[in-house]
Amino acid sequence: MVRLIFIFLFGSLISFSLLGQDDSTAGSWKVYPGKKVVSNIDSVKAGGETIFIHDPRIDHLVKKHQRISDSLKVIKGYRVQIFSTSGVKSGDKADEVKAAFIREYPAVNCHKVVELPNFKIRVGDFRTRLEALKFQNEIKEKFPHTYIVQDYIPLENLGFSKK
Repeated sequence: MVRLIFIFLFGSLISFSLLGQDDSTAGSWKVYPGKKVVSNIDSVKAGGETIFIHDPRIDHLVKKHQRISDSLKVIKGYRVQIFSTSGVKSGDKADEVKAAFIREYPAVNCHKVVELPNFKIRVGDFRTRLEALKFQNEIKEKFPHTYIVQDYIPLENLGFSKK
């Protein structure tokens, strides 16, 4: 008897769920209020043109990102970190290493990065990791404990002028 009731309930649930499906909405886009909806078939019929349907707030965020990027005038690049320390008189130690590097390589940019309590010395402004690796190999005898880090590089340091 319990088995018969179970089969009846299970069959009822399946039939109700199948009746709840509407074939006209199968594969269609979710409609947001006030938005024009174009299906994939319409975009193919329009001469192969791809039509993107999205929330207009995405366009606003993309434009905001472009404005911020344009105002910063920096790109992701690479530097070689030659020194990192923390503790007592770590700022003075970092200044000594920076001065020693500038004496050896006066034409290469040298940057002191302060992320309290850490002090770091990063050198060079490289667009690619390969350029940074080449320079790291040049200085590894005088500065043996170096590694490459990704950093933001001002465009003017790479030879691009500001607009």
